[in-house]
Amino acid sequence: MERLTLKRTYQKTQTLGTLTGPGINLVTMELKWLNNESKKSCIPEGTYVALPRTSPKYGKHFHIQNVPNRDLILVHPANFASDLLGCIGAGKSFADINSDGIMDISASKVALAELVKKFPKGFEIHIIA
Repeated sequence: MERLTLKRTYQKTQTLGTLTGPGINLVTMELKWLNNESKKSCIPEGTYVALPRTSPKYGKHFHIQNVPNRDLILVHPANFASDLLGCIGAGKSFADINSDGIMDISASKVALAELVKKFPKGFEIHIIA
């Protein structure tokens, strides 16, 4: 299973990052760190397995397995931190889409399609700061 690295930058309002690995160079957005609080915080740093999943809401995306004290943590399309409840949004670039002074991510559906195409059986995600 291929390993991707998510390098985070913690900010006051959210957590931004880069997701890199074989043939992949994307940006990410998560909630800010609030001690792994369910639906309010990004997940702890560490290494996890992300398996493919399909839902009516997100289409094809990934489910991160075995997150301590959390469930249903996904890598799915998202443009704004408000689109997330502890999951990871992936995109092609950072942009202040809604002009509120807070970075958002663009081309999220394109980024997810790339991940699904390159890693149809899933991947290992190593999250670091």
